[in-house]
Amino acid sequence: MDLRRAGILIVMDVLLLAELVFAIWLSHFDRASIAYTFMLAFLPAAVPTVIGARMALKRLGRIQAREGKEAYKYRPVSPFISQDNQEEVL
Repeated sequence: MDLRRAGILIVMDVLLLAELVFAIWLSHFDRASIAYTFMLAFLPAAVPTVIGARMALKRLGRIQAREGKEAYKYRPVSPFISQDNQEEVL
């Protein structure tokens, strides 16, 4: 993972943590509707943060492809398949 991708993910994590803390702080004032107030404060802030981070990561992938670097490709890892020879371990 390169430094720019890590930077995008760190910024997204910090923003989500700040939004979470703010939503918890705001919702603790009204004990009768704590869940409703939390959702009203957290979801409208968290959804654009996650969507913006995904857009930034996709744009970064396009920029890296244009520069000739190989873009990061997600490859799921199975605990039952050896990564060396791709044969089943069981």
